[in-house]
Amino acid sequence: MELKKGQKTITGWNQVLWESLIIAVIYLIGYLLSTTLTILAALGLVASAIVLYFYYSFHGERSFLKLKAVFSGVWLFTTGIAQFQFLSYQEPWSSTTWLNMGLAHVTFVAGINLSATLFPSIENFLNGKVKSKAQRKFQIGSTDEKLFLVATVSSIIGILAFVANVMIKGYIPFFVINTNQNAYVDFYSRVHVFFVASLASVGVSFYCLINCTLAKWKKVTLAVYMFILVLVIPTLLVQRGAYIIASIVLTASIYAMSSKKFWVLIICGIFIVSGYLAGSSLRGYSDAQLAAFFPTKDAEPSPDDEEITANPGINFQISPKLSFLYSYLTVSHDNFNSLVEQKTESTYGLYQIKPFNVVLRSSFIDEELEVQDEKLEDYRVLHHLTTFNLISMAYMDFGTAGVFLFTLLWSFAFGLVETYYNRYKGPFSIAAYAVCLVPTALSFFDPWMSNFVPWLLWGTVFLMFLGASLTRKRQPKLKND
Repeated sequence: MELKKGQKTITGWNQVLWESLIIAVIYLIGYLLSTTLTILAALGLVASAIVLYFYYSFHGERSFLKLKAVFSGVWLFTTGIAQFQFLSYQEPWSSTTWLNMGLAHVTFVAGINLSATLFPSIENFLNGKVKSKAQRKFQIGSTDEKLFLVATVSSIIGILAFVANVMIKGYIPFFVINTNQNAYVDFYSRVHVFFVASLASVGVSFYCLINCTLAKWKKVTLAVYMFILVLVIPTLLVQRGAYIIASIVLTASIYAMSSKKFWVLIICGIFIVSGYLAGSSLRGYSDAQLAAFFPTKDAEPSPDDEEITANPGINFQISPKLSFLYSYLTVSHDNFNSLVEQKTESTYGLYQIKPFNVVLRSSFIDEELEVQDEKLEDYRVLHHLTTFNLISMAYMDFGTAGVFLFTLLWSFAFGLVETYYNRYKGPFSIAAYAVCLVPTALSFFDPWMSNFVPWLLWGTVFLMFLGASLTRKRQPKLKND
């Protein structure tokens, strides 16, 4: 029996090695083609993204929201379409950029696989050391009414935070965006963080709505909370990010409790994309503004224009609105390439500490971050295009070694959550898994793990779990003899 287990383990790791080799070859070919045959490179990478997404989705237990499937599809797809180089600021990436992009992909998949292998041992350890001790003092388990209560409290906190923000700022961005296109940025205040935190409650609310035995008015109330947090407030804020985060959390919850998973995912995807496009249009940018923000290449570049003729991308114009969407999907990768090419010094963990400094309140860290953020401005392809991809700050901190180390740590942690979710599918494992999907599905857009948002969402899930699942045991009074 031990031999069979060993053989199974060896076979599993052989498969991981083969998958890693295939992914590495895909990036190598992409790099070799990107300098001369950009269209072929782009199409090949996009096709590879589709193949890898469905391969991982169907391999083993079928799921269209497997983290390594989602990451492979999104990371490769956005890498691929970036090679079309429709916009004037785009240029062929350096070999170091390709190395780090491929390394991140290989490492992410390896971390997920490693966590699945080690999960049983980690679970046994935690059950023996942590859960057993907790059970001595607490009764662990939730009821339908407790779940309703924590979902309600979390949702109300988010709604009240929005109201408080309106009172502080004196306006709602939706109603002034035509006269002040920066209204949605200027609207941020300290209380806004409570609204963002409340987005984690959307998944728990949906779980209660479907699985809990509650009075009809309570279910209607939960539906209203979800509608307000997912659609109404993000619309009033004109914040696409809040809408997409809430939608991903809700999508993961709907998917977990649905039988027709593929079609549910398609429908939810359509709603997410439609909401993003609607949010973009709400910002009120004219075609002339979009053309200035996201300049395309000239349809017929002048032979004297060295910058454009040296760039082998596709030389035809796309519409301003399509440029807006295309830049959203690709500019973080282009900024990462610019960072790789221009970086002269490392920040040695500064950006990995950044999200926790919200709690630490270190003035030294704040000052150092301010200095480094000014340097980051010089690394952008255009000053107003501010986003970097998932691995950028890991590279900023420790270079290629940082990309390998932190991608492995992140994916390993995500994989543990995913394995736990697959086994139990409780309200809080679903919510925690949904939060993992945010940096995974939006890996092309932001260095999420150097951002406070995912940590805030996980913290909210943990607090909701404590509120719903732990009840302190009453210690019996001892009588004196």
